[in-house]
Amino acid sequence: MKKFLVLVLTFLFAVSIAGCSGEKNTDPVPPVEPEEEEQETSEVESVVYLYFGTEEGYLRKEARTISGLPTAERGRELIEELIKGSQAEDDTLDVIPKGTEILNYTYVEEEGLAIVDLSEHIHGATGSMGELLAVYGIVNTLTELPGIEKVKILVEGEEVETISGHIYLRDPLTRDEYLLEENMMK
Repeated sequence: MKKFLVLVLTFLFAVSIAGCSGEKNTDPVPPVEPEEEEQETSEVESVVYLYFGTEEGYLRKEARTISGLPTAERGRELIEELIKGSQAEDDTLDVIPKGTEILNYTYVEEEGLAIVDLSEHIHGATGSMGELLAVYGIVNTLTELPGIEKVKILVEGEEVETISGHIYLRDPLTRDEYLLEENMMK
């Protein structure tokens, strides 16, 4: 019996020493799966606001849903939606003349500046109210995006003094809250 006990203890001692021998375990360890993101950016839907006109000469905010996050780099998409016109079934006025195209769109992050180059059809925004609604429809729509503080409007790749004689466009423009319909005195 003593021999048997010594044999068992020797065996256990040998096994414990072999376990501590410093040899690395070469058994493959299953990789840990990274946690899935809750939603990919392309699956996120965001609400953005476009600015159209009213008969009284104010800008009316209209919500649109876009896929993805609203970023300054996506300003072109918002202007394209502005060109398509209002989806409202009330007296909301489109602010960009038919036929107007975006020739170029650039965002200069360091300056917080969006530069929109439009086709000559933008000159169809006539009269002081037509020009005011077109220009500030663009400016207020773009300044809704994070990072855009001012907007420069070009026509056919060139700086213009004005679209139809009323708003000076050589300098970048900032948002105009005074023109918003919700700010009018009731």
